[in-house]
Amino acid sequence: MKLGKTTKKSFTLLMIVIFLAIALALSPSSIRAEDNYQQKASDNIIRALTPSGSITITHDDNFTHYDFDGQGTALEPYIINDLDITPTEEYGISVSDTTKYFVIKFNYITGASSCGILIDQIASGTAVVLNNTCESNGDAGIVVVGTNNLLVSQNVCSDNGNYGIYLQNCNGFEIFNNTCNGNTFGIALQDSSSCVLDDNIGMDNSDSGVHVHISCSYIEIYGGYFSGSVYGIEMYGSDNCTITGNVLINNEDGIYLDGAESARISWNNASFNSNSGIYLNAYSDFCTIEQNQCWNNFFGFLISLSEEVTVTRNTVVETGGEGISVMHSNFVNVTYNNFTAADTGIYQWFSNNCTFTNNLCVDSRTQGYYANYAESNKIAYNLIQGSTSFGIYLDSNAKYYVIHHNAFIENLLSGLQAFDDGDDNIWYDVVTLEGNFWDDYVGPGSYIIDGIGGNDDLYPLNEVPIIPEFSGNLTSSYILLFVSIISLVGLISKRILKKK
Repeated sequence: MKLGKTTKKSFTLLMIVIFLAIALALSPSSIRAEDNYQQKASDNIIRALTPSGSITITHDDNFTHYDFDGQGTALEPYIINDLDITPTEEYGISVSDTTKYFVIKFNYITGASSCGILIDQIASGTAVVLNNTCESNGDAGIVVVGTNNLLVSQNVCSDNGNYGIYLQNCNGFEIFNNTCNGNTFGIALQDSSSCVLDDNIGMDNSDSGVHVHISCSYIEIYGGYFSGSVYGIEMYGSDNCTITGNVLINNEDGIYLDGAESARISWNNASFNSNSGIYLNAYSDFCTIEQNQCWNNFFGFLISLSEEVTVTRNTVVETGGEGISVMHSNFVNVTYNNFTAADTGIYQWFSNNCTFTNNLCVDSRTQGYYANYAESNKIAYNLIQGSTSFGIYLDSNAKYYVIHHNAFIENLLSGLQAFDDGDDNIWYDVVTLEGNFWDDYVGPGSYIIDGIGGNDDLYPLNEVPIIPEFSGNLTSSYILLFVSIISLVGLISKRILKKK
């Protein structure tokens, strides 16, 4: 069964145009990040502030030394507010070893040699840090140490020496709707657990928008916008964290994990990053990457030195290098993904016992799939179409593959569609005795595989095998991507207008 040379490509292009139109028309959530940015800017300017020196509180009795409203109770907390602080000490506001309830809000703090606001080992759940501006301080905007269950919300912490917001040995925090731009690290956590970072913005931080470092667990990062850094979100030596619904654009790596186990990375837009959309490195085992959009990165996904990773239902389009690269990693499951217009759709190197099923590898500039120094892998139920070179290329050290029920369409139009120099690779299902569909197969007999391996498809199919459920996944993927793009355009526009 021979398909027309342009039919499939034309259909693919038509569907992309349709999805673009739908996404641009149906974007009720697309202004969310823009609205947050506008709200944060308006909440932190044009208030009557009282000039003040540093505020230092080292025990409960110190609150009465200042003329603060409130009684220090849960219903009537002390209110530290509306101060324009020129620090006379290391910190603008410092509160430590207290049990009273207090709120720090609507203050402007700049020029502290250490940090704008320090909270150190206070009673759990007794403070709120709200709507402050902490900028151009020597080390950090806001620092919290050894404290649990606080809210840090709607603050602007920008242009500080190291950190916008820094938490160490803190649990149960909500870091919500803050803007941290122009620092080294936008928001950083160390030795902390069960914290939620929601709807934060971090732009032009020299290292990362969010930095989760050493012995953190159950950190949830939702709905943020992070751009212009080496890493949009980076995570080291931490486990059981969730990264969901963030926009990570114009970084080197959108999301970078190193030694971070059991992370769930889902529904993010990691696009236009100079290196990778999502990068798992060095013992980032048991992670799941699902329903993400990665457009116009150099690599879509990099999986390196990590075991038992699942990559499913993602869309990766227009990469300079590989759609996904699996290197020195075993038991990786790659399924129901769309890899379109990559240099190589799927690249595998020194990786064993992996499964590649139900994927689309379309319009690759070289091979749809390439492997070397890899053993005992399965490739099944994939559509591999429009590769300039071979649809699948198995180099001499790719061995013991099982390859069946794939559809090879219009790959390497001047020759055979697959190449195999490896040993003991089987190009059909040994149970059903069914091989692969080749649109240039004229029959009868085997389909010849190029290369010296001598591993031909003995049972080529006469019909394209069905890839279940994939078409529905593509619609939501395109819509999510362009909703995110609209958010990006809105954010950049607001930032430019604000500067003007």
